Amino acid sequence: MITLLLALMLLLPLPAVGEGDVSITELMARNGVYENGQAHDWLEITNSGAQAVSLSGWGISDDASAPFAFVFPQNTTLKPGAQALVWCVGKAGPPVKGAHNAPFKLSGEGETLYLTRPDGSQAQALAFPEQYGNTAWGLAGGMYGFLEQATPGKPNPDTAFASRADTPQLTPGQFFEGALIVTLTAAPGSDIRYTLDGSAPTRTDKAYTQPLSVDKTTVLRARVYMDGLLPSAEVAATYIKEPPPDYPVVSLIADKKHLFDEKIGALSKGSGSTPNYEKEREYPTFIEYFARGGALQVSQQGTFTASGHSARVNKQKSIALYARAAYGPERFSYNPFPNRTYQSYKSWLLRAANSDAYATRLRDPAISSLAQGTGLLYQDGVPIVVYINGEYWGHYNLREKINKHFVAQWEGVTKDKHIDAIDILARTGTDEFVQNGSNKDWLALMDFCRDHDLNNPDNLLYVTERLDVDSLFQH
Repeated sequence: MITLLLALMLLLPLPAVGEGDVSITELMARNGVYENGQAHDWLEITNSGAQAVSLSGWGISDDASAPFAFVFPQNTTLKPGAQALVWCVGKAGPPVKGAHNAPFKLSGEGETLYLTRPDGSQAQALAFPEQYGNTAWGLAGGMYGFLEQATPGKPNPDTAFASRADTPQLTPGQFFEGALIVTLTAAPGSDIRYTLDGSAPTRTDKAYTQPLSVDKTTVLRARVYMDGLLPSAEVAATYIKEPPPDYPVVSLIADKKHLFDEKIGALSKGSGSTPNYEKEREYPTFIEYFARGGALQVSQQGTFTASGHSARVNKQKSIALYARAAYGPERFSYNPFPNRTYQSYKSWLLRAANSDAYATRLRDPAISSLAQGTGLLYQDGVPIVVYINGEYWGHYNLREKINKHFVAQWEGVTKDKHIDAIDILARTGTDEFVQNGSNKDWLALMDFCRDHDLNNPDNLLYVTERLDVDSLFQH
């Protein structure tokens, strides 16, 4: 944890720049903006001088022994007061198109960054502490600290904070009958602000002054504002005015603009050439899972996006849910599936029956269940009811989501570098159908099959050594 003492030390006045007029002025080491399953770290370089500076040959690194891990290309000039953004994608990460991409990632636990001139002299060594999720850290008012608003590629805000306010406590989400008294508590001097429409609370939203009497299904979202501190992490809960159910329930609390806005809403068509619901951009949401009988098993912030293929045009859309460290726990610490012994999950799929949406709504899980006991990898599932911002959203099938973590869990793979290397291909396995990893080995095997006579036992053995033949027979 980031202690207050350490945070205060980090807010001691520092030089506004490194040697000269160029310095690292902002960074994000636990980015919460995910697109296509990726959220890259980034850092910002600013020229605070009165003259343009050539960045050609300047190096940035998180390793003092290799100061030129990333080098700005030739003809890179930074105008006075301008910023240059560098995406820290790592060695294996897909690059951000048309941008500067560094072959290292930033550590959310804190580390030192090095800015080096072309002649090898060090312009800046910037140490930053453990980072909060989806929060920028940078230079503001002559001091380095946490920033309330991230401003990549733009001037920084005026104030940096040493640490954040403590997270408030609230009455847990639950089912109730009659009326329910909901309370929020926080440290003395806290200014608790809350909303009842799913939107993120701001300084100008309703102030909590006394317990709330709830007499209908309600969603509550709150955070603490306190002088001299970064706003707290948010909390949220759903209070459903219904008897305890005999079926599982998932409740989502999210900003309406992230759900239905014409420009960015993940569940809307939008007005662009590509429908919003076809874009793989994730947005924050609070996720609650109530087991049969109403017991609250999961309550955390994560992300969501529309999911599926052609059925995304349906009014009731499938929704993928992700546990992301930038927002909360890295996993959902609960197993809702009856035929699995796992203790946690990285992602879940709220499947809206898709092509079976207007018929039985159970065809896919019923067929998948035939694989039980065969040793085949299949998606387990359970029928549930979904609420979005307190509104009943209908029946869904909660399913395991097919991705690298799904395969890794089945195969017992635990190391991140091995999980990242899992190849997942759809349909023909050509480039447009690579969902994770690479299709290099698959295409090579297909080429071998086309170019060699498989009546030859040696050639056939080459193929069967690279395919799980038993799995194919089972299918």
